[in-house]
Formats: sequence, structure tokens, C-alpha cells
Amino acid sequence: MPKLIVVFGISGVGKTTACTSFVRRNPIFGYISASEVLRRARDLTVEQLNRLSKEDIVDNQRLLTERLLQQASELKTEYVLLDAQNVIDNGNDLVDVPLSAIEPLRPAGIILLEADATQVHSRRRNDSRFRPARTPAEIISQMSAIRDLTCNYAKMLRIPLAIKTVSADFELDEAIRNVLHLDQ
Repeated sequence: MPKLIVVFGISGVGKTTACTSFVRRNPIFGYISASEVLRRARDLTVEQLNRLSKEDIVDNQRLLTERLLQQASELKTEYVLLDAQNVIDNGNDLVDVPLSAIEPLRPAGIILLEADATQVHSRRRNDSRFRPARTPAEIISQMSAIRDLTCNYAKMLRIPLAIKTVSADFELDEAIRNVLHLDQ
């Protein structure tokens, strides 16, 4: 089973871009998108998944955990970057992914990506993917909730956490080195 590094951040922060760029340059790393795994498992669009009720979103986490472990074990890489959300905005509620959904994944570390709220707001407006419309102030509030939950996961699981700010030329390299303790 490859070592798993979970990459969290608000929708639109640049997780997918950062992960895919890193994996292209580092062949010992694989990549899994949690939303894509769940989309295929449920045969729903990402928009449909994001509009589910709070109860259905929480129920999906059990299936997602099972499928993620299966897919990660099929990859022939030493490490896997998991692009995931830990606070899901369905347009009505912010749904926290429980620790019980993260713990079975046995992550080696967590990376939290953050960015300026106005940049995230702009990315979301210029992107074709479905995301609930949020003001920069609401995005700031969501990023705070994501940070709190992510820090709690790392503390409870006793694993390394790297928090990085995404900029135009951002790459995951330093964060990966930090969580894998490659600088020591």
C-alpha cells in the first residue's frame, strides 16, 4: 500500500492543479481525486454530489473511504496524493467530513492549501465547475473552518501537517518535503 498524503483546501484553491503538476514531475507519486472516485462510485456528476443533503454527504464518506483504499492499493507508486475536501459546501450547509472517514486511510501526512479569498472567489467565477456562489467573506469563514478541522485531524492522528499559501507559481514540493520530513 502506498503512503498517502491528503491535500485539503477550499474548492477553487488550486489543489488539483498543484497535485497534478507535482505528480507529473515525480513518478513515485500517484494521484487520486476523491470527488472523481465518489462520482464514479455513485454514478453522479460532481454537481449532483455537491448538492446532496448533509446526511447523504456523510453517508458517502464510508463508501469513499472504501473505494479510496482500493484504488490506492492498485497504484504502483510509493506515494499517493489524495485531492480531497474535508468541509463540503452543498449550497445550504457546510458539512464536516468526520475523523472516522479519514482515520482508516492512515495518511502519512496532510497538506492544507490556502489562498487569498478574493483570488479563490475570482477562480471560482472563471471556472466552469459547479461551486456554490460565495462572497469573499464567506470564503474566509469556510477557509477558517477547513483550517480548524484539518489541524484537528493532524493532532488526533498524530501526523505531520504543512499549511501553504497558493500563489500563481505555487508548487507542492516544499509541502511534500515537510510532511515526509525529507529536509532533515
